[in-house]
Amino acid sequence: MTTIIQKSAVIVRLNIRMCGFEKTDKDVSNEVADNKSAADDAGRYVKKLFAGNPILKDIKKVRGKARNVNKAQTLPYLDGQDLLPVPNFDKHSELMTDYKDLFDALCEDFFAEYETHRDAQQARLGDLFDASEYPPVSVLRGKFQFNISYEPLSDGNTFDKMFGNAEMEQQLIADAEAQMQSRIDDAMHKLYERLLKTVDCFNTAMRTYKPKAGKSKAMNTFKDTIVGNMVDICEVLPRLNLTGDADLANYCELVKSKLTNYDAADLREDESLRKTAADDAQAILDQMSGYGLAA
Repeated sequence: MTTIIQKSAVIVRLNIRMCGFEKTDKDVSNEVADNKSAADDAGRYVKKLFAGNPILKDIKKVRGKARNVNKAQTLPYLDGQDLLPVPNFDKHSELMTDYKDLFDALCEDFFAEYETHRDAQQARLGDLFDASEYPPVSVLRGKFQFNISYEPLSDGNTFDKMFGNAEMEQQLIADAEAQMQSRIDDAMHKLYERLLKTVDCFNTAMRTYKPKAGKSKAMNTFKDTIVGNMVDICEVLPRLNLTGDADLANYCELVKSKLTNYDAADLREDESLRKTAADDAQAILDQMSGYGLAA
């Protein structure tokens, strides 16, 4: 089992760091505590050294999107490690490279104007401004990092002939393979749950939406992504189907053929169409109820 999986997937480590630019001002915290007759540890005053900076906001958005895309394009494995099936390697690498390039470019924009941004904070912070709390760019660069690495899965067979005790070594190999199989089973279950949850959300939206009527506002509105999310999961799932699960592949094809061709705008306007879409979704959910975790 270990050898087969090792040739089918790699471990992904994504580490994105950025400086938070927040500092606790002990003097102000103590001053507030004294003025309010409170204990010194009753609270603290945190300064935002670059509050509202648009470039830092953009960097933070890119970090969040990159993390979300990485999760969508991989399977869960261990903390800080995701499992990437080989068929999805090229797509994952392409997406992560794009986000890294964007992250690095925004960081360079911020570094280029760093002193201007810093000086502008003096007027905003007033007496709270402390130039020593702003490190030089040479130091700051180390606090902004976008690192992505791909590593092979560990091989339990490395225990072979390591300790000179064949029985113990075979037990260690068996335990390692069992642990890996358990993680892979859990990852596949979660992949099934992704598809199930996406269809269930669509089904609920179709049944609970109430269009605007007279002076009444629309209720339980839904965005265009209600369909787009199903398109996305059906696009990536075949590449994430690490074990080649035929049932999961068939459910994915069923969702793709039955639900992804609906138009969100049409669904908002046509009650009959919403009912048909909900019935289609429910039929798929009923079929999926006997599979995976639902079983």
